[in-house]
Amino acid sequence: CIRLSTDHKPELPKERKMIEQAGGRLVFSGCWRVDHPSLACRLACSRSIGDRKFKEVGVISAEPDVRTFKLTPDDRFILIASDGVWDVLSDRQATEIVR
Repeated sequence: CIRLSTDHKPELPKERKMIEQAGGRLVFSGCWRVDHPSLACRLACSRSIGDRKFKEVGVISAEPDVRTFKLTPDDRFILIASDGVWDVLSDRQATEIVR
């Protein structure tokens, strides 16, 4: 299998830099979460389609990482899943389940 996506976890250096430059910080509460003094809640990701309040203060982004990949006749499927799957399965495990 070939991973085509990038995790957007707050503790990754690129994501942490964005959060901290916007006045946010990371707090560990079971996992790393984005925190900001003006917000009453925390978020466990650094990119999101929703979560408007976090975007208004600039601590998260909706900007995706985009990658292209040319499919060949040997490619059998594309597996798309949320972090809820990837938090508990490796790429190999998920691929074996789909096969």
